This record gives sequence, C-alpha cells and structure tokens, in this order.
Amino acid sequence: MVVALVREGPVDLVEPRRRRADFLQLCVARLGLGEQVRVHASKVENATADASIISARAVASLQNLLRGAAHCATTETRWLLPRGRFDEEELAALKQHWRFMFHVEQSVTNPESSIVVLDRVGAR
Repeated sequence: MVVALVREGPVDLVEPRRRRADFLQLCVARLGLGEQVRVHASKVENATADASIISARAVASLQNLLRGAAHCATTETRWLLPRGRFDEEELAALKQHWRFMFHVEQSVTNPESSIVVLDRVGAR
C-alpha cells in the first residue's frame, strides 16, 4: 500500500487471506487508489501480474518466494525482500537454483533486520 502512495503506475497487492484482502480493498477505496491498485485475494502462485518490483514480508524462504512469484517477474524485476537476520546460508542455497545480483540493506527500524535486494533474477 505504501508503494501505491508514493509511486505512480499500477500496483498489485496479493493476499491469500480473505479478511486481509478485504481490508486492503477497503484501504484502496478510502485512499482513492482504485484506478491504480488491484487486490488479488489469492496465493501469489495464482496471481496474474507483471511486476517491475516485488516485495514480500519474511513469511517464507527466499527459495519459496522466488519459486512462487517468478511467473510475475522478468529479469528486469527488482525484488525487495525484508528479512530478519541476514542468512548467508539461505542465500548460498538460493544460488544453486537461481541466477541473480544482490545486495543487502540494513533495516532502519531494527538493527538486527535486513532487506535483501535481488536484481536480474532467473532460474538456472
């Protein structure tokens, strides 16, 4: 929702839980973002979107996030993935199945959290 407020262009929000999706839709309506924002009440694996940026909460492994949302991305898509502590082993495992460039940003809200930024992602 924050991205939709600060960025022009279409934004797709994907939320599998119906109640949360309804809440997001209510926010879209109240903020007057109906022309710009679509809420998908589904799992990301079933979403139909062409994303220039993908962001997801740290609710799944990086591998599962990429596997689930790859059909919404191109090699030009930037992935912004908030994480807890940065896990180098998880990133090393990801390299076995995916090609990508990455860097890690330190969270400004929690010194023990990070944001993994992936670019040029593609399956091996």
